Amino acid sequence: MVQPILAAGGVVYRQKKSGDVEFLLVHRPRYQDWTLPKGKLDDGETFKAAAEREVAEETSFKIVTEKKIGTIGYVTPNGNDKMVRFWLMRTVGGKFKANDEVDQIRWLPSLEAYRALSYLRERTVLERANRYLADPTSGRIYLVRHAYAGKRSNWTKDDRVRPLSKAGRKQVSLLTDVLSEEPVVRILSSDYKRCHNTVAPLGNLLQIDVEPESSLAEGASADEVLKTIRELAHRPSVLCSHGDVIGATIGRLHAEGIPLSGEMRWDKGSIWLLQTSRGRVVTGRYLPAV
Repeated sequence: MVQPILAAGGVVYRQKKSGDVEFLLVHRPRYQDWTLPKGKLDDGETFKAAAEREVAEETSFKIVTEKKIGTIGYVTPNGNDKMVRFWLMRTVGGKFKANDEVDQIRWLPSLEAYRALSYLRERTVLERANRYLADPTSGRIYLVRHAYAGKRSNWTKDDRVRPLSKAGRKQVSLLTDVLSEEPVVRILSSDYKRCHNTVAPLGNLLQIDVEPESSLAEGASADEVLKTIRELAHRPSVLCSHGDVIGATIGRLHAEGIPLSGEMRWDKGSIWLLQTSRGRVVTGRYLPAV
């Protein structure tokens, strides 16, 4: 398996005397785009060290690294897989100096910065950082039902090892494309093969281990799933589970009056996007299978 290009960067912000927050965007003359500062890892360098070095080299600002925001992945114009891990950073001094990589910078409020960024994938990173600054307890859960794995009745072996079907593998490719552009910190999955294999390619791309989680296995209760979500707290995470478990969980949230948008479904390969605060789900939105 070919390793993705490894990179890291920062969502750099400053807080004005008024309390308003502005975010830093950099302009790269080589690509004629506006982005978040970032760059490739040097040999033997950690992601965090690379993020701090790249921000310093591209902007000349002194920064304090505050929190890991998450990891995104995408395919470069040359067809290579690339993943970028971002940290939230606050400026504490320094003055911008134009250089070969960055010739201009802009300090913008969140909405203007969001609109000015050239790439949708980086807008999701900025959105996550801004939400965290507004509510440090906020989090986001991507509750995924595993992809197609054929009919249970046609499988004679242990159901835990039932593999994905051809259609399921195609779904996984599309799911990976969707989820890789969302900043993620952790990936948890039922230990059933069809669940693990649904999110394993995402883990490989983002260089995040898929953690087996018993509360996501078939037969688990809504209480168990919601307990896991509380324990994840503010960490944006992907959770892969089964239809009975997701149905029970969404049903519980609906019964508790949590605002849910979209159809009350949990088809294979679909996602429930759950926004959390203080470890509790506050809204949910159904994203149909791609």
